[in-house]
Amino acid sequence: MAEQDNNDVMDELPPLTRAEVGAKIDAIYARVARGELRHREELEMWGGALAERMAALEKRQTGVEKRLANVEQRFTLFERRITANMSALEKRLLAELARHATAIQESVASQLRVFDDKHKLLVTKPRRGRPS
Repeated sequence: MAEQDNNDVMDELPPLTRAEVGAKIDAIYARVARGELRHREELEMWGGALAERMAALEKRQTGVEKRLANVEQRFTLFERRITANMSALEKRLLAELARHATAIQESVASQLRVFDDKHKLLVTKPRRGRPS
C-alpha cells in the first residue's frame, strides 16, 4: 500500500524536464560545496528522491509513447479507409457521369434524326406552283 501511495504522490508532481533535473542536481552540488548538506543520509535522501522522480518520469514517458503509437496506428487505418472510400466514390461518380453523357448523346441524336427527317421530306417533296 505504501508503494501505491508513493506512486499517487509521484503522479501529482509536475513533470520535470532534463534541464530542470540538471538544475536541481547542480543546486544540490552547490549546497554541498557551501557545506549545507553535510550528512550522507541527507544526500542519499535527495539523490533517492531525484532518482524516484526520474524513474516516474521515464515511466510516464513510456506510457505517452505507447499512446502516441496507438494514435498513429489508428490514424493510418483511418487514412486507408478514407482513401478507399474516396476511390470508390470517384468510380461511382465517373460511372454516373458516363451514364449521363450517354443519355445526353442519345437524346441529341434522337432530336437530330427528327430534324433531319423533316428536312428530307422538304427536299424530296416537289414544290407546287412553280414549273420545273
